Amino acid sequence: MSLRKTTRFICTEDYPIVDTPKGKIHGYVDGDVFCFHGIEYAHAKRFHMPEPVKSWEGVKRAHDYGCGCPEMTYSLEGKKDGNELILPQRVWYMSENVQNLNIWTKSIEKGVKKPVMVWFHGGGFSGGAAQHLYSYEGWEMAENYDVVLVSVNHRLNMLGFMDLSEFGEEYRYSGNAGIADLVEALKWVRDNIVCFGGDPDNVTIYGQSGGGGKVTTLMNTPAADGLYHKAIIQSGVMRDRTNADTHKAMVQRAVELLGLTKDTIDDIVSMDYNKVADAVRTAMAEKHMSPMSWAPMPDGEYYLGSPLDHGFREETKDIPLIAGTVVTEFIPSPVGDKSRWSLEKKEQTVRERFGDKTSAVMKAFEEAYPELDVSYAASVDLAMRPSSLEFLEKKKAVSDTPVFNYVVTYELPYLGGMMLGHNTDLHLMFHNALNVEGMIKEGVTERLQDEMAGAWAAFAKNGDPDHEKMIHWEAWDPRNKACMAFGDKTMLKINHDSMLRLFAEPPFRIG
Repeated sequence: MSLRKTTRFICTEDYPIVDTPKGKIHGYVDGDVFCFHGIEYAHAKRFHMPEPVKSWEGVKRAHDYGCGCPEMTYSLEGKKDGNELILPQRVWYMSENVQNLNIWTKSIEKGVKKPVMVWFHGGGFSGGAAQHLYSYEGWEMAENYDVVLVSVNHRLNMLGFMDLSEFGEEYRYSGNAGIADLVEALKWVRDNIVCFGGDPDNVTIYGQSGGGGKVTTLMNTPAADGLYHKAIIQSGVMRDRTNADTHKAMVQRAVELLGLTKDTIDDIVSMDYNKVADAVRTAMAEKHMSPMSWAPMPDGEYYLGSPLDHGFREETKDIPLIAGTVVTEFIPSPVGDKSRWSLEKKEQTVRERFGDKTSAVMKAFEEAYPELDVSYAASVDLAMRPSSLEFLEKKKAVSDTPVFNYVVTYELPYLGGMMLGHNTDLHLMFHNALNVEGMIKEGVTERLQDEMAGAWAAFAKNGDPDHEKMIHWEAWDPRNKACMAFGDKTMLKINHDSMLRLFAEPPFRIG
């Protein structure tokens, strides 16, 4: 990754300092953007609900990213994925003290009321961090679109979503502690963001993959009501898990392996982290649970369950919404210069996935995406997009508030040609694509990131993604199914893939 050139840096003993209601915070200036990283917004005992930070004396430094949550799946062999040219990543420090956030803003004056965009990172509910991907950097959004960008770290996997409620009232909400962290972060934004030039009455929550799942979860979490005003879900509309009984059995087994009972369960709070994690990993393996199976626990009280399964509530049905996906999500795209491929080779590539449905799928794909090579039907997403459309349909059934749909159809130049996939669209939405070598296509990449990042920022400002650098984005409804296709040539499509979606696969689930 080629890093952006810094033209100005200011960080003196007494500047920039922001005086928040709880105490003073010291950041730095990068170009025209004020940066504050690793701000603590809450603290919590293990498996307990978060509590707001207490007031402090003196000045706290916010120069470095805070820690991310420990990843139970981490291994030296499995962490590297070898895609640095299209998805550059960082390593980061990990700790249980993970309730921290980062801010980029062009003003630290109160009263300027800039729109606030609060980002939730991906990684399911199991891994990742606010600083994990270079594409999460918020400098470009603050500099180019004058928004206040906030990114959040919170508890994940067992620390955020292990349901110990049957072991005592004190652990009543432990199965949703990670979501409670996000609620506490939004409360911090409500109470403090005005000190960073932000408008607490104009907050957009957004996220991709697991981060999108966090957005849908918050929409059915009553404690979050009123803390945000718009939502963007990027490749992240998910249903709830269907294996709550398995989760319960796993927790009981882990507690047994730790030698604990209902009477001694409080010892789990102070036990060595690795001892607890080892017991949980063993119990998960015995119950055949995936390391990515962690997810919020619908309990009918704190979290009411995915809107896909439980509907939209009166409190959130009128929230303006963008939801969309990329044309190829999790299935690796065919790689190579397709102009050199014979039709037979393209058909064989698609047949490896679709078998005797190949001809019908290829025909439907060509009708939906005539601008793309038909070989990409081999990796077309037929799970997350249908879920996103179902989400929009259920939202529109209860509200006239506009909602918007998109699909990303950008063909990367990397290795002669491959479709942009899950996660790699983030560079465009954060206006960071020109810093990623494998994204660069002359005459296309710069325009595309201007269109997408500009749409996200415009939506955060006023609930409408239209802006001067993009064609008109028509709102989605069940009749037109208007979809903005962001690609080598951005275009508005109307009910373009109805035939392709006849081959829809099982809906994407968390857990």
